[in-house]
Amino acid sequence: LLQLVRIRCNNGSHLAEDGEYAKALTELDVATRLADLGGYGMFRGLCLTNRAEALVATGRLDEAAADLDAARSIFQQVAPSMDCYPLTLLGEIYMARGDRSLAVAAFARAVAIATAAVEVQALVPALTGLAWAQLDDDPSAALEAATAAVGHEATVHHAKALIALGWVRTVTGDRGGAVELAERAGQLARERGDHV
Repeated sequence: LLQLVRIRCNNGSHLAEDGEYAKALTELDVATRLADLGGYGMFRGLCLTNRAEALVATGRLDEAAADLDAARSIFQQVAPSMDCYPLTLLGEIYMARGDRSLAVAAFARAVAIATAAVEVQALVPALTGLAWAQLDDDPSAALEAATAAVGHEATVHHAKALIALGWVRTVTGDRGGAVELAERAGQLARERGDHV
């Protein structure tokens, strides 16, 4: 049962990364039910977080927020370092709703947790989100966050980090640098098959 949970959770995550959100949600619904059935709290938190990512991408923010609250409750009890993942998605929800101050707080907390836990896969999206959230009010802080995110090239989120840094460069007047970053992000996305 645990292997089925892990396989379906990973498959759902992969489908979401490919932009196949409906298929991802189907996989993650099953994975979550199986995790409940087996009493696998840690994996239930992971399934809920992955499902929330697909829900955010499809604009179902209230459902995503409910999944993230449940995931955070689990992670805070059994794996506090994992809380950086749902916190980053919560920051995205705040951004989508136009609440930049709550977004900055969520992303900053996620950065702190990911940094302490050396969770680079979580750190890059948290830094990228922090850059977006600070872009209008504090471009220099946004530049610092985006530059730090781009410094971690080995992650699957590198193209998104390049895009964020490109927007920071645009806002700060470096259009040539922004174009170069956009071209790098596009090339990287094509090489990795990153449809999103």
